[in-house]
Formats: sequence, structure tokens, C-alpha cells
Amino acid sequence: MILINRHDTALLGGKIREIRIARGITQDELASAASSDSPSISKIENGNLTCSDDLLWEIKKVLRAEEIPLLANERESFMDKLQNWYDVISERKLVKANEMRIGLSAITCLPSEKELNTIYALFECRLFLGLNEIEPAQKILMNIEPNVDLLTDTQKYHYYYNKGTLEIKNARSEEALNFYLMAFNLMKRGLKESHPLYYSIAYCYFRTGSYLRSIAFLEKFREQFSSEQNGLSLFHAENLLATNYIRTNNFQLAKILLDKCHAFAIENKDDVNIGMVLLNYGYLYFMAKNYNKAFEYLNEAKPYLDESGSLYLEALYQKARCMIAMNRFTSCAPLLEDGIIRAKGNETYQILFVSLSRFLTINQIESRAYLEDVAIPFLIKTHNYIIALDYSESLANYYSKKGKGYNGKRLKMVDIAHMLYKKMYEGGVL
Repeated sequence: MILINRHDTALLGGKIREIRIARGITQDELASAASSDSPSISKIENGNLTCSDDLLWEIKKVLRAEEIPLLANERESFMDKLQNWYDVISERKLVKANEMRIGLSAITCLPSEKELNTIYALFECRLFLGLNEIEPAQKILMNIEPNVDLLTDTQKYHYYYNKGTLEIKNARSEEALNFYLMAFNLMKRGLKESHPLYYSIAYCYFRTGSYLRSIAFLEKFREQFSSEQNGLSLFHAENLLATNYIRTNNFQLAKILLDKCHAFAIENKDDVNIGMVLLNYGYLYFMAKNYNKAFEYLNEAKPYLDESGSLYLEALYQKARCMIAMNRFTSCAPLLEDGIIRAKGNETYQILFVSLSRFLTINQIESRAYLEDVAIPFLIKTHNYIIALDYSESLANYYSKKGKGYNGKRLKMVDIAHMLYKKMYEGGVL
């Protein structure tokens, strides 16, 4: 039996009226459907009549409010349901999460429950972002933004996390990182640790060329990850960690991680991930200067890669680099032409392929001008520091061999190389 005091009666009545109006139902319609009468419904809504358990259940059914917390002891239970929903979203079980949303969305019919509505909106935004439904996610964040200062630390954490994810979806890694770090600072102030946030920060640091910092957050991710959680999340974290290790010349650890990732992808028969790991094997052996083995892995990756996707372009690009490193210049030319054609509309790979072709003719002033004035500035802007470093060091060596007349240009390239080393290897501490 639910005991309702006078104060609860007034609150309950107000909530019933609020939901009834939101549902577009009149008092007469509610009374008729709930086997009651209009005067009783009016008195209940005004707090002048205690609602029996049986009538309350009938009212809930009519208002489709079975999930809405109308009584004080139901609020905590609803909060638990929201948290369970968030956990399902975080585990990337998006179909199930979308089904759960239908029942939980009823809370929006009770705008007076501001805290629950805010939490629901933040979690719904996370779901929309997972489903790549950018417009509704952006709308939610725009509605919350004017009142961010009034949010609790936990709510701010989810707001900043969602803002970061939205920026990632819009390919703005630096902006995303700023929001993720704001969420991280809130987490350090006492909120529960979040391994997805560690991964998100690590991904942004990787995208912005800070490889040691990316490694630090990925290692923290692995510490927090438990065997009960989604193995695919661990796969992506360790594949990214391997890529960071390759870029910081820690080839042995990278190989161990790639072997583990390859076994996982094979076991799950995931062609996309198989192709991605094989591509990373190719990159590993290229950086380790084992060009023949790198070329073998890049060829092995090819059948698994979508020819219209960026991974396929990356495989072509790495194959061209291998050919150049092996002095197979004649064979490389057709591949570069193919890459330039395929990269039409993709500015990054267009410049990467053209830069390689210009590198083959570095003795020509036009080629050097392209590398210095177009390729290197673009690569720095887009955080492709490893490749920018290759070109700046190659040009520095070229000008060094040309003699004193080129000393100014050599020093410029040396300064760029130093700057790039600093960007790539700074940090590494949380």
C-alpha cells in the first residue's frame, strides 16, 4: 500500500495535470478512460483528494506514464533506469538502447522534473551521436548550452563529453580535445573514471600529433577496461596504441599489440578490422625499413579494404612509399597516378600523392617549391607530422649537399624538423 501525505498529494496532482496536458487529454477523457469522474480528477489534480493506488495505476496507463516517476519513491528507480540506459549506450548496444529510449522518453512530458529531463537529454544526445544522427544531437546541446553554468558537475561532464564527440563527428579534433579535457578535469575532481573518455582523449591526441600523450591515455584506458566490457572497444584502443608505438619507433610493443588485434579480428570474421590491422602491419614494417615485408602486408590488406574509402587510399600511399624506398621509381609512377585520380575530392590524400610524385623530382625547383610552400604547411596544419618531418629532413639534406648558397633554406627546414619533433614527443603524462 502506498501512503501519500498531504504534500505528496499536491505534488502528485500537479504532475498528473502536467502529463495530461502534455498528452493532449482532457479531464473528462481521463476520467472516462480511468473509470472515474471529472470532479474526482479535478480534485486530485488540485491536491484536494488522495488518489488510491488502483486509480493511480489506471491514470498512469491512460496517460502512458507507467515509466514516469510520479511518487517520491519512484524517482530513484527511474534514475537507476536512466543509468542502466547510459551503460547500454556506452557499451555500443545501440539497437537495444534505442528501444529503451521509447519508454524513458515519457519523462519529457514532465518538464517540472528538470534534473531528470536534463540527464535524459544528455544521454539521448550520446545515443544520437552513436547513431550518427548529428542534427538532433546538436539541437539538444544547443538547448542545454545557455544553462551550462547551472548544471551539476556530473551533468557538465556529460555535456562536455557530448560536445567533444560532436566535434569529432565534424572532423575538428583540436576543438574536440578541448571539450574532452574539460570533461576529464571534472572527472579528476571526484567523478567516476570513464575508460571511453580516456580513449576519446587519446584519439584526439593521436589526430593532433601528440603521440606520447595519446599513449598515456590509452594505457590508462587499458587499466580501467574489464573483461566483461565490449571486446571491440579494447581492439580499437590497442590498434590505436600500436599505431602510436609505430610512430614513436617502439616497434616491438607495436608488433605484440597488432598480433593480438589480428587474432581478434580473425576470430570475429571482421573484414574491415582485418584489413585495418594488415595495413598497420605494413606501416610497421615500412617504418622499421623492412620494405619488402611491408609491401607484402599492404598487398594482403587490399582485398579487405573498400576501394572508395580512405583506408584503401592509405594502402596505396604506403605502397608508393615502399616502392620509392626500394628505388622502384618506374613502377611507382603508375601507382601515384592511380592514387591522384582516386583521391579526387579528398584534399589530404590528393596532396599526399602529389607530394610523393614531386619528391621523385626533388632536383626540380618547382617540386621543391611545392614541398616547401604547399605540402609541408598543409601537413603541419592537418597534424601529419611524421610525413612533414620526412620532407623537411629530406629537403634539409638536399640543401646541405648543395652548399653554402642554400644555407638559409637548410636552416629553415632544420627549424621545422625541430618544431615537429617537439610537437610529437611532448607530454606523455596525465
